[in-house]
Amino acid sequence: MTDQGDYDLKPQEKPAEPVRPKPGEPGWVEPIPVIVKPDVHEVSDSPTSDPDVEKHKGLAILGYILFIIPLIIAPQSKFARFHANQGLLVFIVWLTTLVVGTILVVGGMIAKNYLVKIWFLSMFCGCISQMVPVLMFLGAIALMIIGIINAANGEKKELPLLGHLTLIK
Repeated sequence: MTDQGDYDLKPQEKPAEPVRPKPGEPGWVEPIPVIVKPDVHEVSDSPTSDPDVEKHKGLAILGYILFIIPLIIAPQSKFARFHANQGLLVFIVWLTTLVVGTILVVGGMIAKNYLVKIWFLSMFCGCISQMVPVLMFLGAIALMIIGIINAANGEKKELPLLGHLTLIK
């Protein structure tokens, strides 16, 4: 702003840049190209994999259907035990779904009988008691599918939300 209260709209002067010689002028130096060579690692066509993973991949997949199978057939396999642990966690989610679903359905029926006069609350309880078990069931299926895909790919990835828990060492 200026002294009179106006805005100064004139462009500000830039500081003078050092004079660089142009090609052909004295003092001009030809630029040297800089080439960075990438790190060369030996890349093989077939990835080296752990023999334990290749040998027990099928058992790891079965561990998501019934977690005890890998523990009985391959108790020394770290890969199979990891996926058996993840399968146990999915099994616990299934059991929780059954218990919570049963409680909500029975509770919804009881609430519906006692809340007949409060129709909105009766509808709300009935809706919740039906939707929560379905959502939990879909979540358990999603966890199972994620685990089976990880096992089939030979990866030891933890399941989302609960995979960090270790029940089987």
